[in-house]
Amino acid sequence: EWVLDIPDNSKEFLRPVLSESGWIRYTVERNIVGDGGWFQRKQCTFRLRSDSGEIKLNAKRKGNSYFISAYVGKELERTHCATISWNFLRTEFKFLGRWCEYCEPGATPFKTNTPPAERQDLGAIIFDKNWVGSVPRRMSLILPAISRQGGGQCQVVLCPIQGHPPLINSFKSSQLRLQHLLHFTTRQPHWNEAIQRHEMAFSERIKMPSIHNYQLVADDQKDHVVLQFGKMSKHQYALDCRFPLSPLQAFACA
Repeated sequence: EWVLDIPDNSKEFLRPVLSESGWIRYTVERNIVGDGGWFQRKQCTFRLRSDSGEIKLNAKRKGNSYFISAYVGKELERTHCATISWNFLRTEFKFLGRWCEYCEPGATPFKTNTPPAERQDLGAIIFDKNWVGSVPRRMSLILPAISRQGGGQCQVVLCPIQGHPPLINSFKSSQLRLQHLLHFTTRQPHWNEAIQRHEMAFSERIKMPSIHNYQLVADDQKDHVVLQFGKMSKHQYALDCRFPLSPLQAFACA
């Protein structure tokens, strides 16, 4: 009997970027298949590439979820390590691990028995309701607290079995500080009266203006940018992140 030992590439993307590593530069590629006509539905997939061009993560939609995998191929439902789902109004997004590190420490995308209700909470995104649309939409990113274990380089495992409430519930009940959760918000651009539009300074990697360009800052440190996302070309976006975000959490924000 032959046993194929496939290395688990997903763990390095689930853990935060090392604080001493500084900025990690990625490129997000968007690929649209189909024209959305009567007999063909548009399929949008995303790839996260390193600065050297190597594919690191893939994301593919199925129903009201995106499957994220560290493996290249069409079987993301089998190889995924995390999912992203959202509510009807698309104002709340949550990303869950496929397993729980506390309950199933040796799990991999190829070996896990964690049921959906017991999966680890990796992060949440909440958009402010902006019905008028006269100002840029404000986004909040909620992440698990930094653990004292591992030299302060890891995030706390939010296990439902251990009584941890969902991150979105913690945000709504104003329990962020009590639970020491990490809270980031979009940096607000300034209004340029001369050209009648909002402006913000980005790095040289971001070549094109877009409503989707943004920066994330710590809620209590408005000048501390931890993530930058912006348009490079029609289907390519720059994604730069640093501690305490993990590459997967940054990719989920894109």
